[in-house]
Amino acid sequence: MAHPFIPKYLHTGERAMYTSTTRLDHIVDLDWEDSNVLVDDLLAHATQSKFLYDHKWTFGDMLTWDNLCTI
Repeated sequence: MAHPFIPKYLHTGERAMYTSTTRLDHIVDLDWEDSNVLVDDLLAHATQSKFLYDHKWTFGDMLTWDNLCTI
């Protein structure tokens, strides 16, 4: 089933790319090779260490996040 690649976020109307290493098969309207190159480039960019958050847990910590806005 096709899923929007750049859906609109319901709460703010902002757009974000849907990227996933396990759920994204290809981008519709691109041939497979171009799709794979683009997806690989986007994931390489999005998973740079400067974008990662590594929490150092301490007693009493609680983290929340929005699954629609995280990889």
